[in-house]
Amino acid sequence: QEISKSSEEFYNQFSEARTQFQSAMEKVLSQLGPYLDLGPSETGEPPTSS
Repeated sequence: QEISKSSEEFYNQFSEARTQFQSAMEKVLSQLGPYLDLGPSETGEPPTSS
């Protein structure tokens, strides 16, 4: 019971941190895009690398 509770807390913290990280990376990529020859996406969406 304790383990599942703490792992759920960890997952919530992780997903929140990942969301902040993604938004930060989007800002960086939108600024560095032209220099990296990627260019910002026309639609404003981040490029998918899946």
